Order: sequence, then C-alpha cells, then structure tokens
Amino acid sequence: TAGGGGGLPAGRLSDLMNRRESSSVHGPEGEGDCFEGYDGLCPPVAKAGWMSRIKKNARGRYQAVERRWVVLVPSLGACLYYASPLDLEPEGAFGAPPACRTFPKRGVVQAGGKVYVWTVRVMARKEYTWVCEDEADRDDWVHCLRLLGERWVRSRDPGQQLVNKVKQKGKTLLNSVKSLFRTKHKRSWIGVLDNGEEVPMLSEMNQEGAMGLRYD
Repeated sequence: TAGGGGGLPAGRLSDLMNRRESSSVHGPEGEGDCFEGYDGLCPPVAKAGWMSRIKKNARGRYQAVERRWVVLVPSLGACLYYASPLDLEPEGAFGAPPACRTFPKRGVVQAGGKVYVWTVRVMARKEYTWVCEDEADRDDWVHCLRLLGERWVRSRDPGQQLVNKVKQKGKTLLNSVKSLFRTKHKRSWIGVLDNGEEVPMLSEMNQEGAMGLRYD
C-alpha cells in the first residue's frame, strides 16, 4: 500500500515519483537544490499542522509511524511536536537546521506495511523523517523549515536557539489525558538551547485558546 499522510492507490506510485522530480524543492539529498533564496533575510513564518513521524528500529530500519501535531516557532528557532494540539507541553523539540539540511527524502519510505511518498528529512542534532499529506504540504514544510533554520544560523546569537527538550519520564501520556479535562492553562517544562543551557519554559493558553511560549 502506498501512502502520503493517508493512503494512496499503489497504481499511482510511479506517476507520483515522476512528479517529485519537478517539485520546486526537490533535488538529490543535500545536493543540487537551489538555496540562494534562503539567505536569512526573508522572515520565517509560524506553521502548525499534522505530520507523521517515522522512527527507525535498532537495526536502522523504518518501523514505527506516529502521527504528531507539529508547530514551528520562529521566536525560538524550533520545531515542537505534540501528541495532540490540546497539549500544552510538547513531546519533543528540535532546532531548525540550516537550509541545506532539510530536504524532500529521495525515493519512498516503507514502514508498517505501507509505502510513503511525501516525506521530509531533517538533519538536526538527530535525524527526523516526517510524512506529509501531499506534495504541496511537503513542499511548504520544507520551505518553512529552511527559512527558519537559515534565519537562526545567521542570527546574532544562534546559541539562543531551542534545540531540545528535557524528557520527563512517565508524564507524556498523563499530560495528554489531562489535556482532555484541562483545568490549568499553564505548563512548565525544560528546554535546551544550542549553547547547552537548560532553561525553564512556560506554555500558556490564553482566553481565545491560542498558545504562547516563553522562557526567562
């Protein structure tokens, strides 16, 4: 079975692979792409949406597919991902790398008995592979991640970029359950900056239901 973010008829796989070659962001991984437009001058944009993260097993093979709510935060230079858009505390975080380290992954990815076509590969401090819903969604994520990464790598103090989240064992599932019956509108967690500093982060939900993030 072939899939993008959902499922695609297997008979369309060859046609989809041919279309990938004409994409505005597609090229050999790390080579051949046009990065002149990512000069750190264009303002990065906030973006949020569903993507599926594909994890590798101990043998380096793609195996687990986890659907996550993904949020780009320009002020932190980071990509945060949540089990649910209702969660205040992210499950994980990574700093957007330079433009040349984010690209559409070549070929297809097989995992969980499905074949995924519209995938994004992000070479941050660790490698991430994300599955998007379709070609346009994938290209938009690649573009936004590149803009954000290039702005931060050229910033006055790139050491202030958020690059990781300190994991608190056993709390992720509990937080997701609590979010269904939320009585609190704030959540504290620990983030890691590019300079190695650990900082207390605060996620807040305002009266309109919009979430804000900050650290002191």
